[in-house]
Amino acid sequence: MTTPSATQPSSQPSPHLAAGGAPQASQVTRALDEDHGRLQELTAMLASVQDRDALTEALEDLAHTLRDHFAHEEHAKGFYGILTARGPEHQAEIARLVAEHRELLRDLQHLVSQAQERPAPTQALGREAAALTARLHDHEQREMKLVQALA
Repeated sequence: MTTPSATQPSSQPSPHLAAGGAPQASQVTRALDEDHGRLQELTAMLASVQDRDALTEALEDLAHTLRDHFAHEEHAKGFYGILTARGPEHQAEIARLVAEHRELLRDLQHLVSQAQERPAPTQALGREAAALTARLHDHEQREMKLVQALA
């Protein structure tokens, strides 16, 4: 199974499109809320794991879900595409958020690699995962402020 590359958005549009393939702002917003809810669940699970195997699995799940989520946001018919089409005033913030996507995915993949190594110090990885989770939540909050521009 192949997943979208961390450097290229998926060629698949978000599954939340209106009839005829045109995304509705309300559908994109709802999809974003659902995705962010799922990410909240995954990061909560990540924070609660106690052993390295569970931590490794939680990190891998988060990495897979985050790659897909970011690809959908960045797609031309996704959140960033619709926001860009509405006007250029958000382009600088979108560029910063896309750059953060790359940084978050890179740092998460580094954690996954560390967790897969033997012996990986679980407590240190847990602290690093918590720091990455905090960055992700901050990123999501800034995205949700941009969602208001779709309304």
